[in-house]
Amino acid sequence: MVDKAFEEGAVDSDFGKYVILGNGPAGISALRAIREVDPDGGAVIVSPEVERYYSKVLLTYWIGARIKSRDVFLVEEDFYEKNKARCVLGVGATRIDTVQRAVELQGGRRLAYDSLLLAMGSSPEVPDIPGVELPGVYYLRTMEDGKKIREATSTSKRAVVIGGGLVSIKTVEALLAHNMEVLLVVSSGRLLSQITAPEDAEITLDMFRVPGLDIRLKCDALAIEGDGRVESVRLSTGDVIGCDMVVVGKGVSPNLSCIKGTDIKTGAGILVDDRMETSVRHVYAAGDIAEGHDIARGKPW
Repeated sequence: MVDKAFEEGAVDSDFGKYVILGNGPAGISALRAIREVDPDGGAVIVSPEVERYYSKVLLTYWIGARIKSRDVFLVEEDFYEKNKARCVLGVGATRIDTVQRAVELQGGRRLAYDSLLLAMGSSPEVPDIPGVELPGVYYLRTMEDGKKIREATSTSKRAVVIGGGLVSIKTVEALLAHNMEVLLVVSSGRLLSQITAPEDAEITLDMFRVPGLDIRLKCDALAIEGDGRVESVRLSTGDVIGCDMVVVGKGVSPNLSCIKGTDIKTGAGILVDDRMETSVRHVYAAGDIAEGHDIARGKPW
């Protein structure tokens, strides 16, 4: 969905006092905060996704048929109109011109700004193993990803989930709700290793011992195999596990491609100060892509 005025090239359609790249929690929170101090300033939200603001956390509940699709959305359809925000949805930013203070969008259009918020979020990490490009391999980050996985459950009986983090665990739960057999492949020696202590390992594992689920710890997927589509996964143990679908949950990386060639400084993400401003004036960052200073630990976070 592209804002009609922008699409038609109206004189004032290529400018936003506030331009927000991202339609997730950071972007929507920013819009709400802007409206508290500037009720009428022109605001434009740009996102490659076509849906209105929704909860990524609830996607697995929808995949598992615990909630309806409408329950995933966090705002009503008239939210943007009520908050006087123009939307350019289904269109991503390809380049930021910090000198001219403009955002270049897919298709070549440019959108000038007074203040810019970078809140593009992150994308799933793709493992460096053969077969990741085969049909039947899925990632879960967006509503569109969720639709594909949900559709796949109607024709699949056995799945392999790669990764032992929270997204993978919730995905396993959703697949089990469709009476599928699921193999969970975890590189580390325990589940949820990034958020639990080693001494919790056995307790955590016992929580996930349920019918239909096979958990392989200290195990890696070496290859995804199949003739034209997913048929099996080869493990580091030497086992070859037959399956109809694979879901990969091996972490995420920030979406930083549009800031390449700029003076915006980065570390693991975009570096920001205590005002969430980047190294370039009038350009801010928030959400998954922002890297600030953790005063509790005394290091970037």
